[in-house]
Amino acid sequence: MPLHPIRVGNSLRCLRINPSVWLLCVIFGSLGMLTAGEDSPKSRPTKPAASDKAASRDTEAKSSAGAGEEAAMKFAAAHHPELATLLKQLRKSAPKEFQSAIQDLQRSQQRLEKSREKTPDRYQGELAEWKLNSRIRLLAARLAMGGDEVLEQELREQLTERIKVRQVLLKEEQGRLTRRLEKIQEQLSELDAPADQVVDRELDSLVRSASKASRSVTAKDSALKNKSGNAPKRSSESNSRRTEKSAPAVEPKKSDTQP
Repeated sequence: MPLHPIRVGNSLRCLRINPSVWLLCVIFGSLGMLTAGEDSPKSRPTKPAASDKAASRDTEAKSSAGAGEEAAMKFAAAHHPELATLLKQLRKSAPKEFQSAIQDLQRSQQRLEKSREKTPDRYQGELAEWKLNSRIRLLAARLAMGGDEVLEQELREQLTERIKVRQVLLKEEQGRLTRRLEKIQEQLSELDAPADQVVDRELDSLVRSASKASRSVTAKDSALKNKSGNAPKRSSESNSRRTEKSAPAVEPKKSDTQP
């Protein structure tokens, strides 16, 4: 494994680091994790046994974290397969760095999901920007490990593409803000009229809305009353028919004198 200089406090140390681990740390800015705990060799205190309820909460938390981790891995596989491959390699070999990278990935995924829900017209552009950012960080990390001109040219192309995507996003945002400002200007223009006119207009609008709501309630009440008034009549007629059907037939009495 190659030696890499790592700053620890005020000094530099050269550590032998797995290239994949180094790449991941450079990409996600987690180099400090590589030396965490080196200057404090004290063993960790043993935690007391958790209660059943606490153990259940821990199990649920782990299950939720596992689901989020798998979702983040699927997101990476769909939008940056090379990153997903790197993460799979480091899942067991460097669990701390892996968890740090997954948390960063989950934050990006959640931000993009919110964007898709709230501003779906911007989602594709923001996703494209994330893809470029992820590729650029990976290429920059490889270049830092000793890349060549081909790698540098590829990085330049990705940076150029990111500029174009950002320009599109900023122009869309500019248009949205312009429309918003125009709407605000319209509202301010309406309020620039004399106060009495504004009050009369709003009062008239409120009265019309209240009258419309009142008529709607009255119509519903009338419909309910008509329905309830017809119900007993139908019930009475139905009961009368059932009584007639169920009543036994009365046979005529025989005459006392037989022929």
